[in-house]
Amino acid sequence: MYSCGDGQCVPWEVRMAFQRIVPALNDCFNKRNLNYMCEVSPHRHSWTMESGLCAPDTNYDDLRYPSWDKMNASMLTDDEKCQYLVRCFFSDGFEQDCPCNHQNCSKIISDMCSEHQYVTVFPPGVINGNMFFAYSNSDSIGNVDESLIGLIGSIKCRGFHLIMTTTILASAASFGILRPKSNSFICSPLIYFSEYQNFNLTLQYDEFCWNNSFSFNGRRYAVYPNTCKYAIGCISQYRIHDGFADCLYGEDETTAFEDTYCKKPAGRHRFQCFDDEHKCLSQILLNGERSECSNKYDRQCIQLDWVCDGEWDCSDASDEEAIVLTENRFPHNAHHFDLNELVEKCRKRYSNLPFSNVCNTSFQFGCYLSEVSNPLDIETNRPCVNLTQIGDGVEDCYNAYDEKNSLKVKSGVSEMWGYQFRCGNDIEQYINVCLKDSKKNCTLILCSNHRDISGFCSDNNDVLCLDENRCAKNARCDGVPDCRYAEDEYWCPSDLSLYGMLYRIRKRNLLKTSTNFNFTPRYPVEQTLVIEQRQLSDVAPEPQEKEVPLSYSYMCNRGITIINLNKALCLCPSAYYGRWCEYFSDRITIIAQVDEKIFLQYMPNLSLKVKTYLFFHDMPIDSHEFDVIPIIESSKKTKHKFYLLYSRFPQMLEHKRRRYYNRTDVIHHHPYSVHFDVYALETNQKIREMGSWHYKIYFDYLPASRLATILRFPSWFIESTSDSCQQNKCNENSTCMPIFGNISSSYCSCKSGYYGKDCSHYEPRCKTYCSVDAFCRPYYDHFLSDGMKIGCICSLGHFGPRCFLTYDNCKTNPCLNNGTCFHTHDRSGEVPFICICSQRFYGDICEIEKAQVLINFTMTNTSSINVNVVQLYDVETSSLELHVRYQKAYQGMSSNFSYFHPDAYAPYLGVLKIYADGEKAQYLIMYASHQTAIKITSLSKKCPHVSSLLSKSNESTIPAVTHYHHICRNNSELFCFYDDNYLCICDTPSFPLECFIHNTQLDRCEKCLSRGKCFQGLSLRIQSGAVWYYSRLCSCRPYNWGEDVLSHSSFVIVRNRSL
Repeated sequence: MYSCGDGQCVPWEVRMAFQRIVPALNDCFNKRNLNYMCEVSPHRHSWTMESGLCAPDTNYDDLRYPSWDKMNASMLTDDEKCQYLVRCFFSDGFEQDCPCNHQNCSKIISDMCSEHQYVTVFPPGVINGNMFFAYSNSDSIGNVDESLIGLIGSIKCRGFHLIMTTTILASAASFGILRPKSNSFICSPLIYFSEYQNFNLTLQYDEFCWNNSFSFNGRRYAVYPNTCKYAIGCISQYRIHDGFADCLYGEDETTAFEDTYCKKPAGRHRFQCFDDEHKCLSQILLNGERSECSNKYDRQCIQLDWVCDGEWDCSDASDEEAIVLTENRFPHNAHHFDLNELVEKCRKRYSNLPFSNVCNTSFQFGCYLSEVSNPLDIETNRPCVNLTQIGDGVEDCYNAYDEKNSLKVKSGVSEMWGYQFRCGNDIEQYINVCLKDSKKNCTLILCSNHRDISGFCSDNNDVLCLDENRCAKNARCDGVPDCRYAEDEYWCPSDLSLYGMLYRIRKRNLLKTSTNFNFTPRYPVEQTLVIEQRQLSDVAPEPQEKEVPLSYSYMCNRGITIINLNKALCLCPSAYYGRWCEYFSDRITIIAQVDEKIFLQYMPNLSLKVKTYLFFHDMPIDSHEFDVIPIIESSKKTKHKFYLLYSRFPQMLEHKRRRYYNRTDVIHHHPYSVHFDVYALETNQKIREMGSWHYKIYFDYLPASRLATILRFPSWFIESTSDSCQQNKCNENSTCMPIFGNISSSYCSCKSGYYGKDCSHYEPRCKTYCSVDAFCRPYYDHFLSDGMKIGCICSLGHFGPRCFLTYDNCKTNPCLNNGTCFHTHDRSGEVPFICICSQRFYGDICEIEKAQVLINFTMTNTSSINVNVVQLYDVETSSLELHVRYQKAYQGMSSNFSYFHPDAYAPYLGVLKIYADGEKAQYLIMYASHQTAIKITSLSKKCPHVSSLLSKSNESTIPAVTHYHHICRNNSELFCFYDDNYLCICDTPSFPLECFIHNTQLDRCEKCLSRGKCFQGLSLRIQSGAVWYYSRLCSCRPYNWGEDVLSHSSFVIVRNRSL
């Protein structure tokens, strides 16, 4: 995948915008994939500006190029003139002064650039630092077959350093421009770079993949050095035989290894074929795409609406022509209530298949035979194979027509054969095979128009029927049999819109985006009360804003485009600058969080303001402030993230350049520091400075670095006897303040309006510049003409550069349903207030009622129950993993349970675990339903352990999980069962078995003494963020008791410890 830089990811081919080998896909929304090569966009013509971004407006005037009649008199080199013409060619004359377009540029380029073997268009390094892309100077310029890749520079390879002393040119098509692993290709010993390999330089990757090194946890690197023997790459041994090709040529999947690498921890949730293949498949491959195991243990399951749709989804065609065999071969399918209907549907659909009047379609499949002298002689070589031969890995039909879902395009690439065509050693796409101009000896079988001698039946879609050589004009793959044997409908993909180039692409994309789990209510359906989510108040509609044209949306790299006087301007985020936000700012990323341990305990009602400065010696360079609100911190721990920028004044840039090359200065001197000055905002509008945290910056010579810290108030801050200012004397214009983190350090902080080294100077403008209750903080800036800057620190409820603005968002009481409004002091205005909601409601303004779970238990004989644990789960649809949303442990057996869930729907699965006198838990399902509310009287379905259900005669070499569907089929009264990894639910015939990954120890902990049993509760609270809280319950042996132990008659619960 290729990152668009803003969170969007697109396939790697999208970055290769110049390629025309595979159909074009959608660009990045911000068009980043087109940077520096906008002219070759497959979707819309544009022009590359000097910044590398795309100019979307037609007749764009690039000031780098004069009009064509003045081109010879310009200062441009011949290379630049040729590049300009090629850009005009690809953009179809997009730029205002282009002398030609896509139709007539070739001749001008050929004349103008006759002395150039090739013309470069994109700057070197656009795709890869060792490659540049060029086009051959010929009349066929623009053809992808004529595009070239130039290799330059040097690159580190495994065991050697590759130095290309001369420019190496290769065909882009043969080089494999769609490969994201281009560096591996360059380092491959299969290509002829041996003369450029230097084995003596130290600039190389370890030849043995660092196998003698250890990871951070003291384990050896799990790398098998000889896996990628052709590209000399290093991959983890856990990627061997996992179903995905990681080596350049897929050796990790195609090579037979003696050992299996499907071991813990990787093998815990992998599927193993348990044969000589040593497969270790990820769950994503068990989705019906194809069978990866030769023993078919990963037998595919497909959607019912894919059956009899005209396209093979099973490798053996058991969903289409071979469905008549499915009842005997796969007992599972016989349980579908509509199987007979589906079989009859397929019989009708395939009653007029090609050669159906020759073959018996009840057990035969019609196709031209393979490995015969003349497949077209159907009298001698009867065109029929047994249905059981489909998908068996043996090519029985010509061009592997019977193995199109089982064979791969080529070794190591997970791509079905589909409608590819093999001619000798070449493989061609379906779309190109039967074209008039692509006639070859091997195409005569499948392309009857290539057999035509007269020229009357040679058009692309003409068919020369086998009987009497009759011509059926334009009859190929039109859905209507025109020839006696219906051979005009032979070898026809069902999705002609894609021409068979990407076989089953629609369904494969659907599998990637769809979920693997159906949220059908399972238990108890009749008692589930459905309450539609409702809005309890009308929310004012968002104001309508005038939209900026879409063409401008990607002009600013990461910024926002605004239109001023019909001119596009960019508002850049702090990490970028420049006309188009094209340059990175030198910066420090700050991530700070105020530790609430002392703060909330001793100052629970006190709001704080933290003013953060970046200092160069004693001079502030940049600053940022944030507020800490107690009520918000108690419900959500806030990490404040922002940038502090280094100065770009010439003097500061020169200092940074000199410092970068002066190692001694970097080691011994640290001119930059970050100060976090904290102020208490009193309710009487007063501001009280409390102290500061100081941090030196050790990596200021880097363009970007990070400071992540937790701002902790020390314990001595509460104890006046440990005050570090007792021995510090400051003058009357300043106040001594402690430096937190260092018990013996302090500083003299200037009072409002004063500045200077000893606070000896006063700025008279402070009397009126800031609001009355604000704190005025002047300082001298050496780089400004007047030298003096003034900052204001605002009191509670005020904001703005001079603190004359007030927060008034809570005056109208926007929080509904008894919610309480609090100002966030968000200077951006994006989240000006926050609502703390009552228990039953959530949402930005407490407008949504929480999903409710209310369960009454009707269990009898509960005297032996020591502890019961209620667990509510949601299902991760892609992996079928259970994620706990609420968990609570109770003494004995509770009679009822209630919970309000902060979401529109209640957690899907309710589980009850009962611990009686024995150590093991009993599992019961309270409900399994996707509803907005669950209100039931639970009879709770008991779930036995799978060991009590499996027969002892099961083969030990086969995983027990492969027999789980038989358990449900053979026990009609059984609803659920579990093992150490899965919780399984038997269900209706449509969904006979669902097994969910779950953690059996999620409710256990180790905080109890005297060998007491510890049970853990978990609850997720959402209030502008997610916070986990836990409770603990201890069940003890007789005669033990205490806060961290629990006797049979006394339970202790420690609540609300946030994780």
